[in-house]
Amino acid sequence: MRFAFLPGLAGAAVLALVAAIVVGLYLLRPPPQRMVLASTLLWERVLQRTRGASQRWRWWLSLLLSTLIALAVAAAWLRPERDAANGAANRPVVLVIDNSPTMGALRADGRTRLAHAVDAARRELAPSAGRFMVLDTMRMLGPAGFTDAARAAARLDELKPASGVTPRFPELAALPPAIETPDVVFVTDGVAPIAVPADVRTVPVFEPAANTGITAFDVRSLPADPTQIEAFVEVGNAATVAMKVTVRVSGAGHDPVARAITVPARGFASVTLPVSGFSGGALRAGLDAPDDALAADDEAFAFLPFNRTLSVALVTTGNAPLERALRLDPRVRLTVLAPSQFARRAGFDAYVLDRFAPPNAPAAPVLAIAPPKVSWLPAPGATRTGIAATSWKSADPVFENVSLADVQIERAQPFVAPSGVDVLARADDGAVLAVASAASPRKVALAFAIQASSFASQASFPVFVSNALAWLTSEETPVAKSVGPVNLPMARASVRGLEAGAMDTRFVPGATLFTASAPDFFTAESQGRRVRVLVNVLDPAVTDINASRLAAQAPATVADDAPDGPSGVDAWQVLLAIAGALMLLEWLTYHRRVTV
Repeated sequence: MRFAFLPGLAGAAVLALVAAIVVGLYLLRPPPQRMVLASTLLWERVLQRTRGASQRWRWWLSLLLSTLIALAVAAAWLRPERDAANGAANRPVVLVIDNSPTMGALRADGRTRLAHAVDAARRELAPSAGRFMVLDTMRMLGPAGFTDAARAAARLDELKPASGVTPRFPELAALPPAIETPDVVFVTDGVAPIAVPADVRTVPVFEPAANTGITAFDVRSLPADPTQIEAFVEVGNAATVAMKVTVRVSGAGHDPVARAITVPARGFASVTLPVSGFSGGALRAGLDAPDDALAADDEAFAFLPFNRTLSVALVTTGNAPLERALRLDPRVRLTVLAPSQFARRAGFDAYVLDRFAPPNAPAAPVLAIAPPKVSWLPAPGATRTGIAATSWKSADPVFENVSLADVQIERAQPFVAPSGVDVLARADDGAVLAVASAASPRKVALAFAIQASSFASQASFPVFVSNALAWLTSEETPVAKSVGPVNLPMARASVRGLEAGAMDTRFVPGATLFTASAPDFFTAESQGRRVRVLVNVLDPAVTDINASRLAAQAPATVADDAPDGPSGVDAWQVLLAIAGALMLLEWLTYHRRVTV
């Protein structure tokens, strides 16, 4: 037993002092009073009829009741509290709360597992004079030392289910030093694979629940027709029975498309839906399920490219191999223009300029082949003959699956000291033969004409043309991130979410940081560069909220979550009630001449 206002030994000393005072007061005898009587005969007869020794019990009973009343009132004032589980008074307690994503699952009463975990942790705070530290497995709470119960409760109120980092049990060796070894209590649903040290008391809050969630969402072109796009959605089921759910995909420019599927028990099912009718941009996949305990995995986002059919202008005086390669691309709607017609036509998604370049840069992306000297393209140098490409960036999107090993170049004008561009191909002496610029609008340039080389006769030439147009007209590949802290490799970017709106950002050298609390489609912009950021859950381990190692302990959860005692009454209130009852008993016995 310990007390809120005093250490255990000091409280016991106070109670002993109170008992001694009551006994001392009873031992005090009032001074005898002298009275003059006519005769003592009558009093002698009274004394003969009563035996003093037989009346001593009344004095002892009165002393006992008075002492008990005083001790009960004094103990109530001292606020007694129960010791920690190990019985050591004032021993510090470390509360570790699991706030991994599955702790956001709802239990049968409609409250989350994390809410029950906070309730269980609050019960550990009942001894208000103790020292407590609150930590979490997702490192969302800031560092803190041992504190009182009120501040510990405030930290518990800050907890929310979190994603984006791997759940981990805090390093106990890094805790601030304490006079005594602390008790460590871990409150969890047991789903996240967290290694728990020995001598840690685990409080389970697991309760089985039905849940279905999106575990994969992607957009892809049909191999036979790149202009036709379909969405692939995979759904996981954590329940022990098959679940029938409706998968719904929505976006701009078209009504949502939906399909019902049956997901087997503890398994997965997938579905494809046509999304070519959408105009492009953000696609949202959602689930309609009859019984679902976790909302975080019911929604996901993907990016649908805008330019799936390209209007391309070929500006040339005549180039049959290049025109044929462009017409082989099923996405391209080709218009062939003479250089004299260039200024009169506009509205194209991209331009292919063959041995021609206008004085001012077009507003659309450009593939320039052997361009003349203009200010907006790298300057061509002196004419070289009999040159060959010996190195090229095969990992770059423009030269993916393209080989220049057998290409013979009869005549070229290598670019002179290009700056601000990416060099894609060089000759053996370092001469620059191909460059690309990612600045909007994008540009790709070759330093040699198709007719002045054997490139058109190579099998990879149509691949190069298709790759170049795809890279010129596409946005950067979207960045996929998990819900939680997001580190975006863009300097001082502004970030806006489809659902969240403008985001609070923090800048570090070469990167922008922000926190996404739910799945969303973000657009980040910095210095003319635009990047789409897809923030999703898409984790089968999160969807499977019933994969708990504490499943066998689930029945104990009810006892753990029950309040202390039948009504949650504090000990000091019980002691005051006992004191009142004893005072009533003393009053009755005194008026009935039972006690003195």
